[in-house]
Amino acid sequence: MKIRRLGIESAVCVVSLLCVARASIAAGTDDNSPPAEQATSGGLEEIVVTAQRRAQSVHDIGIAISAYSSETLAEKGISSSSELGLITPGVFVSGSAGGESSQFSIRGVTQSDFNDAIEAPVAVYTDETYIPSQQGQTLAAFDLERVEILKGPQGTLFGRNATGGLVHFVVKQPTNDFSANLNAEYGRFNLFKVDGGIGGPIADGISFRVSGLYRSHNDIFRNLAPTGGLAAGYPDSFSGNLNPCCHDTWNDDSQAVRAQLKFEPSNALTIRLSGTYDQQKLDGAPTIERPTIATVDGQGRIIQTDLASPTETRVAINPDGSNVGTSEPATFVFAPASGVRAPGADFFGYNGRQVGDLQTSLNYTGDHINTFSDYDGALHVDYHVGGVTLTSITDYKINKKQLFVDLTASPVNVGAFQTRARTESLSQEIRLAGEY
Repeated sequence: MKIRRLGIESAVCVVSLLCVARASIAAGTDDNSPPAEQATSGGLEEIVVTAQRRAQSVHDIGIAISAYSSETLAEKGISSSSELGLITPGVFVSGSAGGESSQFSIRGVTQSDFNDAIEAPVAVYTDETYIPSQQGQTLAAFDLERVEILKGPQGTLFGRNATGGLVHFVVKQPTNDFSANLNAEYGRFNLFKVDGGIGGPIADGISFRVSGLYRSHNDIFRNLAPTGGLAAGYPDSFSGNLNPCCHDTWNDDSQAVRAQLKFEPSNALTIRLSGTYDQQKLDGAPTIERPTIATVDGQGRIIQTDLASPTETRVAINPDGSNVGTSEPATFVFAPASGVRAPGADFFGYNGRQVGDLQTSLNYTGDHINTFSDYDGALHVDYHVGGVTLTSITDYKINKKQLFVDLTASPVNVGAFQTRARTESLSQEIRLAGEY
């Protein structure tokens, strides 16, 4: 495999505690979620999986696996990869960059580094092709045959970067029978989602399938910046406010399309071309800040951090419980010059407790300020001879993103995190499989 990464640049300023709120990121998983074998009125639904690189019943493999058919995914309303953590025991989707980037965690194994050049220990595949970019793991889940989640090391059959497990999105392929489907939903905050697909034969031995997804909803969080939650007398900016300032946030504007063309010149040979494009535009990270207070030891080193109480005015807590005040300027660089903070607020005078439900107070937001896009082209060739199948998969991916995050998660313009990345990957897989 050859992987090439280009043009990664980032700038980081002040760091603060972020409490992330995002609909697609689970706060935990439901231990009562159904296992791989989905229950039906007639007994257990038979799901065929390819967890061992060949088609088998989910009941016949010795791997801890959760598998979901397309019907189950539709029933549970799953339209994004990050929502799988809501329904799968032992699987959690962690977030970074204010919740706008996500990584899979299986049985506690995850990647804590959000750099795009770092690959995760949980491998993610779509249509048998590996996704090397962490940002690329956040993808639209549409027109799927099933999703397979393998728990535990899978390096024997899937190579490196599968230490914690593997998530595989198996897409619906073209068939020789005409089929079409369309689903639409409407909900709160003007949520509108439509997805569907159409496919069938074009000529003898040639078939196609085209599918797509569109999902959008208005901003859920009303933004109270530049003064919402800010104590009287504190400045709302140290370097001037953004223009325009204080856009509402937590929206969604996503589109995705996939096109496939299958050639079957003989019973032994199958050639399939596929191309996928998806894009997401967001108005900023939907974050809420809660003030914290540190406890230091006798040498002034931070040994503990807790949420600040609504009446807390100390900068930090000495071993005897007194106020650190201005005695540790190198540690608490942004501490108020007075040595005390506004009651219950952070060093900049912001108290997130004063912000109500479905509200936030952020300086750094904007109309479609953050964008993510993926391009994927693949060639699948299967040649059957005797009881053996020779498979070749050639894949080329491009992942782009532009990301801005208000690092103080407050109306005070102190600093922001900004990154632009373009990740390219080229892979070639050759596989020989059979029974003996």
